[in-house]
Amino acid sequence: MPNAEAYLRYELNKLGVCCFSEDWSNILMWSHYAAKHSGICLRFRAKSDTPFFGRAQRVVYRTEYPVLNPLRHSVSKNVETMLHKGKFWCCEKEWRIIEYNKDYGIQYFPLDLLDSVILGMCISEPHEQQVRSWVAQMKHKPSVVKVAPTENSC
Repeated sequence: MPNAEAYLRYELNKLGVCCFSEDWSNILMWSHYAAKHSGICLRFRAKSDTPFFGRAQRVVYRTEYPVLNPLRHSVSKNVETMLHKGKFWCCEKEWRIIEYNKDYGIQYFPLDLLDSVILGMCISEPHEQQVRSWVAQMKHKPSVVKVAPTENSC
């Protein structure tokens, strides 16, 4: 068993995963991934042939999980299991780019693919100004919008 665990760790260290959602407005996504509405969301323009983003694959939501078995299955089959999540997460409408043994780490993309920067409703004033300043310095000007708070939201 220790050898199998060491092998699995070795293989996992060669893996890179980048996650995206179809729905920037999902309130749970802001809570889970944007510091309770104080972060930002980057919205990109992407199609299946867009560099980097075109490699994204839709996550499948299931009640039963596929089995990860590094000893019986090929690496690609084990990586494929990372495209599955529990059905209760389906509100995320997630897509993932999974890189194995190549190109993981910092990813670069053409800045003109950045369509907009969406500010969380509870973003601090200094952070909002920092983001607006960053966007103002860009050659390509994505829109900057702020999520409107609802009554008693922040």
